[in-house]
Amino acid sequence: MSTVRSRRDQPVPDGAGPEPTPEDASTQHSRIDDPAAGSLEPSAGEAPAASGAGTGWRWILGIGVSAFFLWVAFRQVEDVGRVGEALGRANYAWLIPAVVLYLAGLWVRALRWRALLMPVRKLPLGSLFGILSIGFLVNNVLPARLGEIARAVLVGRRHDVSRSAVLATVVLERIFDGIVMLLFLGVATYAAGGRVGADWLGVLVPLTAAGFGGAAIALGLLALAPTLALGIAARLLAPFPARAREAALAFAAKFITGLGVLGDLKLAAITLATSTLAWLLEAGVYIAVGQAFGMMAEVDGYLLALAVANLGTMIPSSPGYVGTFDALVARSLSIFGVDGALALAYAFLVHISIWLPPTLIGFYYLWRYNLRLSKLTRE
Repeated sequence: MSTVRSRRDQPVPDGAGPEPTPEDASTQHSRIDDPAAGSLEPSAGEAPAASGAGTGWRWILGIGVSAFFLWVAFRQVEDVGRVGEALGRANYAWLIPAVVLYLAGLWVRALRWRALLMPVRKLPLGSLFGILSIGFLVNNVLPARLGEIARAVLVGRRHDVSRSAVLATVVLERIFDGIVMLLFLGVATYAAGGRVGADWLGVLVPLTAAGFGGAAIALGLLALAPTLALGIAARLLAPFPARAREAALAFAAKFITGLGVLGDLKLAAITLATSTLAWLLEAGVYIAVGQAFGMMAEVDGYLLALAVANLGTMIPSSPGYVGTFDALVARSLSIFGVDGALALAYAFLVHISIWLPPTLIGFYYLWRYNLRLSKLTRE
């Protein structure tokens, strides 16, 4: 299937001049701020930055959820001191292949993002890797997944691309990730036989499948019938003031241009393949850390922990998914008979193995691009 594109579907850069109308919202064209400029104000129809008040309540909610899940995690351990003992006995040489595998997966994710952006513009892989690393850094140290917004802002600044279109590609990433995680969950559950209880699957699978499946269908309809989608949106927005209506339609038009990969069978296949490869490499991280503790050799146990923990990141929590990730990994391993203290020690070490590398690399690219984290998040 070839890419479905029309005059309406062409990307619209940031900073469009006059206010767009529903008819020409997706065709206006002007240059955004220079990358070296000191500020980047959102233009009409672009994705707005999170407000300080909104971020504040997300901090409170996230910390509360993380504290609850940490409590759940430690409840699974009879003697907390044994967690430290397990960490003390670990063979940390296994962290070398774990980190190498994770970095390889990060590079594959940059390849995937390049494929997703291809219908909008062909961008250099090295730049996308740097921006992706900064996005991971922001997600790891700040709440509310602000890293996704930061990525859209940076691509817009450095490559003159609509931030709304970039944001659409980030949403697509999450959809493909969810599909792969559900696939891994199915494989792990089948391989584990009856050890994975029906109570888990009865809650986790329907919720995640409905969420990701519904989102995928909605985005597919937007991508394949953009004129129809914008027409329906215009009718639904008719009761609103003209300025708000036109800004919303402009955002929608630009967002739809970022969904172009869904209209190109080859690019969609590349995106699915790179998504699967990236997560297989991350599964290798889980297995390598498991060997540091001399744990089980059953791959299905690690796949289950990977799938459950990453599907669990949909739950709002503090930066870096503290608590939610650890509790879900430890609980997944307990199904395979791993001792609670060992499972929690393993969860902590896996967490630091996938948290620290992108955080350090993200700080390097912040320095290289002469950016400040506080200023970036304000934009």
